[in-house]
Amino acid sequence: MTPTQSQLWQFLGLEHWHCAHPERLPLAPMPKAAPAEVLIILGPATNPSSHFITDLLVALSLEASQLQSLSQADWLAADKPTARVLLGLNVTCELDAFHWQANLPLAASPALTASQKRALWSCLCRCYLEH
Repeated sequence: MTPTQSQLWQFLGLEHWHCAHPERLPLAPMPKAAPAEVLIILGPATNPSSHFITDLLVALSLEASQLQSLSQADWLAADKPTARVLLGLNVTCELDAFHWQANLPLAASPALTASQKRALWSCLCRCYLEH
């Protein structure tokens, strides 16, 4: 397919053949990326600590590619993509979309309180581990 044909097929949402070896067909449509298992939406000026991310990966036995984070602006611009578990940190938009959300202090290394940790673990058990 030419790039124009490829874009047309993608735009129309038509089924198309996916080659297992895309290097052989450089103009073929790229396969869609697998959706994240856990998606963290970050409010303004929020950066989760590396310990928080590592703890989530270990607790849920996830690969790094299965846990993604987006800024709130990017999430809204992408039309609010969802995941198996949708977490929000310091978000300022509608909270109904999130399985769990918390407001953290804007410090160099913000930490969850004990009650926030219990609520997060309860959410993870309910949304992720039971399925």
